Amino acid sequence: MELFWYNIKEMDGAAYDAALAMMDTARRARVKELPNEDDRKRSAAGEVLLRNAVAAHLNTTAESAPLRWDDNGKPGVEGDPFYVSVSHSGPYVVVAVGEKVLGVDLSLIHISAPTRPEPISY
Repeated sequence: MELFWYNIKEMDGAAYDAALAMMDTARRARVKELPNEDDRKRSAAGEVLLRNAVAAHLNTTAESAPLRWDDNGKPGVEGDPFYVSVSHSGPYVVVAVGEKVLGVDLSLIHISAPTRPEPISY
């Protein structure tokens, strides 16, 4: 299994536009309609990571990577020569690629400052 990741804080306007250009018309429209800029960037970054990972495995270009999405939005590769999974949380996006069925889940953990326990009185 291979993992690829991206921090959307590193995505500038040119990278975002390049990602949109790789999408089909319907996906591009869906991403552009997302109300939050970070959500748009996460979707764009996921597309770029996925396309680059698939292209590397198939020895092709990212633009011609044969991607498909099921009715629930789960990505796959035409013909299922291998498996992919995408997840995102906070500013991070991760893509997993492997020869067996797999799933990746990314969850940003927020740790609050430790608090001192109150003394117990008897």
